Amino acid sequence: MKEWCKKHLGWVGFGVGVAFTLIALLGRFTLKIDRYDDLALIGFCFMAGVQTIQDILNEKYFKKYSEKVKNGIIVLIVTVTIGMFCIFI
Repeated sequence: MKEWCKKHLGWVGFGVGVAFTLIALLGRFTLKIDRYDDLALIGFCFMAGVQTIQDILNEKYFKKYSEKVKNGIIVLIVTVTIGMFCIFI
């Protein structure tokens, strides 16, 4: 699972970011619903968090730190992303 995340987690984040942005644009301009404006921001935050997690797993960031510290940072990123999702929805 860790190897799959190292390779494909960025694409998952990009796909979710694009999907949320398309839903927000569709709701705003086609359906004339203002309720979905925050979805684009949520998608961007998710994409940024997932890309950062992938970079940590590929050891682009925090090379000198132990696995325990890296896992703590990953848990912090996931918690902040979930918190942002709950605040905006």
